[in-house]
Amino acid sequence: MSTVYDHTQPLDIRVKELVSQMKLDEKLGLLPAKQEAIPRLNIKAYNVCAEGAHGLLVRSFYDQWPHGNSTVFPQPIGLSNTWDKDLLHRVGDVIGTEARVWYEKEDRLRWLTLWFPTIDMERDPRWGRNEEAYGEDPHLAGKLAAALIRGVQGDHPFYLKAACAPKHFYGNNVEKDRLSTSTNISERIKHEYYLRVFKYAFLEGKAVSIMTAYNERNGVPCIANPENISILRDEWGLSGYIVSDGDDLLQTITHHKYCETPGEAIALAIKAGVDCKQKKKAENVIDAAKQALEKGLLTEDDIDKAVSNTLKTRFRLGQFDPDKECPYTSITEDRLCCDEFSAVALEASHKSVVLLENDGILPLDPETCGKVLVIGNLAEKNLPDWYSGKPPHKVSPLDAISKALPKNKVSYVNTNDLCVIFNKNSSGWLREDNGMIYFDGTEESRTVFEEIDWGFNSVSYRNPKTGKYLNLVDDFTLGCTSDHVWGWFTMELFYRDENTGQFLPHSDAFGNRYREEDRAKVDTLATHLRCERITNGMALAVGEAKKCDTVVVVLGNHPLINGRECFDRPAITFPTRWIEMIKKVSEANPNVVLSLIAGYPFAFPNEAKYVRATMFTSHGEQDVGTAVADVIFGKYNPGGRLSMTWYLSEKDLPNINNYDIINSPRTYMYFKKPVQFPFGHGLSYTTFEYSNLEVDKQDDGYEVFCTVKNAGDFDGDEVVQLYATLNGVPVKAPIKTLCGFERINLAKGEDRTVAFFVPHEELKLYDEKKSEFAIEPMSVTFHIGASSNDIRLKTV
Repeated sequence: MSTVYDHTQPLDIRVKELVSQMKLDEKLGLLPAKQEAIPRLNIKAYNVCAEGAHGLLVRSFYDQWPHGNSTVFPQPIGLSNTWDKDLLHRVGDVIGTEARVWYEKEDRLRWLTLWFPTIDMERDPRWGRNEEAYGEDPHLAGKLAAALIRGVQGDHPFYLKAACAPKHFYGNNVEKDRLSTSTNISERIKHEYYLRVFKYAFLEGKAVSIMTAYNERNGVPCIANPENISILRDEWGLSGYIVSDGDDLLQTITHHKYCETPGEAIALAIKAGVDCKQKKKAENVIDAAKQALEKGLLTEDDIDKAVSNTLKTRFRLGQFDPDKECPYTSITEDRLCCDEFSAVALEASHKSVVLLENDGILPLDPETCGKVLVIGNLAEKNLPDWYSGKPPHKVSPLDAISKALPKNKVSYVNTNDLCVIFNKNSSGWLREDNGMIYFDGTEESRTVFEEIDWGFNSVSYRNPKTGKYLNLVDDFTLGCTSDHVWGWFTMELFYRDENTGQFLPHSDAFGNRYREEDRAKVDTLATHLRCERITNGMALAVGEAKKCDTVVVVLGNHPLINGRECFDRPAITFPTRWIEMIKKVSEANPNVVLSLIAGYPFAFPNEAKYVRATMFTSHGEQDVGTAVADVIFGKYNPGGRLSMTWYLSEKDLPNINNYDIINSPRTYMYFKKPVQFPFGHGLSYTTFEYSNLEVDKQDDGYEVFCTVKNAGDFDGDEVVQLYATLNGVPVKAPIKTLCGFERINLAKGEDRTVAFFVPHEELKLYDEKKSEFAIEPMSVTFHIGASSNDIRLKTV
């Protein structure tokens, strides 16, 4: 038997033997993410690309709605708000198991190599991709990511259930000019903050691969940065593959201007440790490699190293061994979206809800609460993001609230305005017929649209009769054919001028797909279009609010509008229409409960005065409505905690391109001004008492203990948070830094001792002169509490 197929042989020997049998052209076919088959060596074609941000994304083509079901969890920002390592491990187990199911369903061509989790540090709430990551603290994000990765990859000493590639390595927190901008980071901040989260993912999570970021880092594109080898391989021991982000090979030329030819670009990447290149056309990667070889920029040995790193992962996935050897090949299709996995998804949805404020109005008693009005732009929606899978079911807040109460106790008002569109050029109203748009409508035949205001002049138009959305079609004319507001280029998105009524396709809609003549066509069309409102949805809501006992206002961003991949947020405040709605409704009925469903923090100190309770959860989950309703009516006692600081004003923040969180203070670690809601904040329907703080110094660290008691009237979860302040150091130290957390469930009256261990290494700062963690504190103050600001116990 060849050593290649002898599973008792060491992995390096097996891989080396297999690569030695390949011809050069065959090796080159394994450099793209879409890898070619080598039939004579029994190597199947395989696509390394798959996504699993909060559930497996079963999508065949880039800009296409998912075609297959999977269990879908809250967005990562929601998962981070659970502060629950055990839950994250079980979420990972579900994703890895369902990846195995789809791998078998689609002839083992894809789905086992997952490009997630996103663990870029969320240092700034204006970043467009905040929904994808795990908060502003490297300890929290790192511990949660490590648990998730272990769940995905399984616990076998050799075989992997699926393989995780955390992303984006590293310093990737701005969408504007992300393909060309340089992230400038000092050595100290790099090691203490930006690298630390990745270190947890590899040393504790045992991740086997990684994706590089688009940006430059201190002037060097991440795809060509030697730290890919010196840190990932030499320091952390990465054995699997490093993959570039989509089309980044080309962007080394076109955007970074770092080299001039594809051959130079791929040589830089491979020499910097990037083994696998993601491009839309695999042949472009192969052609670039041939060019590099011809010019002497690469050797066949360089190709061998890159191919070997990718094959190591494929070997560990069991692709070269009999099925009986890999324990994960026995996973059956009945595990897909099974009841057990749905229960984990619901648990995650419940645990991700953060109760931000509550004057006692919550929980509502379904028996005595009277009539409840439900309004808001997301009341009857459950929206996916770009990386959302296709769930087996979806529950909106209105669905769940209607289920929790008798029919006569629930009222709903659609607060969107109805409008008509006029073309000045043709002197006709817009008329839609079978998806086609005509400008010959009369007042009788014109089409009435529902205007959906997403905020900051971003709107969509829906025909209530057909359910279709007005959209920009491929020839850059108007149609009404879309079922969803969705897509990499959100063609259903329009910009509306509030003063003139003029509207035009939003710049986000056509991105870089247009030619100059196409832009001219759109601009000419837009010059003549005006929108006229004919009903006032807000007024209807205010009138109904006067008749009801409580108003639940459900507001939130659309996951692909006003902040997403490629676009940072226009502001962190509420949109104008939200502010108007909250004020007017509260004047009509002061019993307002605000439910925010969003992918990022907001600043709304003035609007908070008009509501009696506010809760926050994320998009992208199949059970978001159930979670919201269960918290409102006390079926579930909220225990989520914020993984990001919610600032009072954008004026408190420096330029988003400034990555220095120490000298341009951001995050709870360095920001000293008042905030609206601090890192770690979250309320409960019960109360917890803390006592008996003990600290025992060991040779290798500190053991810290405390007692927590549920002293209230409800069973509930408390997230016990341990922080440290480093005293007597010669550099600017964090105000405090998280060094432990545990989410515990306590019945009313129950108490429990919570124990932490903090290694000495976690309490050192980075010495730039010595290039190591060598700055030790003269003493350490430990703080234990319910948030970074709500400290209940501390050492003297």
